Amino acid sequence: MPRLALLLLTLVTALVAAAPAQAAESFLGVLADGRAVTFTNQTTNKTSSPRRIAGLEPGDRVVALTSGLALGRSGRLYRLRADLLRATPTRVQIPLEGANHSVIADPELIRARIFSDSGQDVYVDLVAETTTPGPGLRGPAGEPLRASVARLRDGRLAAIVPGRPALYVETAPGTNVMNERRLDLRDRVAFPNPVALGIAGDFAYALTGFPEELTPPQSRLLRINLTSGRVDGEGGPYFLRQLVAIVPTGTVPDDTTAPRLRVVSSPSTVSLRELRAGTVRVRVRCSEGCYVYAGTAVGGRSNSSVSATRATAGTLTLRLGRHTPRELRLLRIAPRKRTFLRLSVYDFANNRRVVNKRVRIVR
Repeated sequence: MPRLALLLLTLVTALVAAAPAQAAESFLGVLADGRAVTFTNQTTNKTSSPRRIAGLEPGDRVVALTSGLALGRSGRLYRLRADLLRATPTRVQIPLEGANHSVIADPELIRARIFSDSGQDVYVDLVAETTTPGPGLRGPAGEPLRASVARLRDGRLAAIVPGRPALYVETAPGTNVMNERRLDLRDRVAFPNPVALGIAGDFAYALTGFPEELTPPQSRLLRINLTSGRVDGEGGPYFLRQLVAIVPTGTVPDDTTAPRLRVVSSPSTVSLRELRAGTVRVRVRCSEGCYVYAGTAVGGRSNSSVSATRATAGTLTLRLGRHTPRELRLLRIAPRKRTFLRLSVYDFANNRRVVNKRVRIVR
C-alpha cells in the first residue's frame, strides 16, 4: 500500500520523540462485511482477527453500535454483548434511510435514538420496544444537521458531519440544538465517509475514511480532545480495512511489548567501497507493524541510518545510505569486534528493540 507506507514514514521522527502513550482505549469495530474486530486507539493497525456476530437475523449485518446496542442494516435493533459478540433481536425495526447511521442510548438502556445522514431521527423506548419520530438536530443557525452522533457523559449529544471540519455539541441535554466548534484538520476534505463517532472519557473518537479513494478502502481513527479541540490521528497509524461502526469498550493496559525483529539476510562482510556507494542491503522481518532504522555502528556510536516501514507483520528490505568520509574512516580503524550493523525497530505504540549484528569491514 504505497499511500499508507508513505504517510507512515512521515511520522517516524515525531513518534520516536513522542512521550509515552496514555492508557489505551479499547474498541469494538465492525468491518464493511459485518464481521467484528477489536483494537485500541494506540494500535489501530493491529486489529484482532475478524469474527462473526452471533444472533443476527439471517442476512443482517451491523451498521451502527453503542454500548449495549447494535443496529442492523435491516433496521432491526439488537441488544449486544460486546464481550461475547452475541446479539439478541428486539421487536424494534424501522425502515432505515441514508447511508451512515448512528444509535445512542442512556446508560440504563431505557431509551435509545437512531439517526441517519438523511436526517432520519427516531426515538426508541427500549422497555416497551416502541418508536416515535424525533425532531432532528439543528445547527447554531437553525439549519438541519445530518450527522453521525454519540452521547456525552452528561447526556448531551455530540456529532460530526462529513465534509465539515467541526465538532457539534448539544447546548443542553434534550434541546437538539448544536453549537459548532471548528477543528484544525489538515485534510482537504473533513471527515470523509464512512463516518462514526464514539465517546470515551474526555475524548471523542471519529471513525472516518480518506479524502483520496484507496484500494482497498481503509479507515482512520481520529481522537478529538473535547476540552481543547485538538485532533490526533490524521497521520496514522491507520486501519488496513474499512470499518463502518465503532464503540469504546473500556481502557486496557498500555502496549509495552517491544516488537520482535529477525534478520532474514545481511552480509557478514562489507567493503568500504560498498558503504561509500550505498549498495549494502539488508532484509528483516517484523513481528507486527513497525518502522525500522538500519545503519552501521562503531561500539555505541551509530552512523547515519535509513528507515522503512510497513503496517503489518512481514519483511522489509533496506539499503544502507552512502557513508561520509568520516564514517568510513571510523569503520576502517575500528577493531573488528566493535563494528556492527545496528537495527532499531519500533512498533506504533513506540516500543523499541535494538538488534546489533557484528559485521566485518574490509577495504
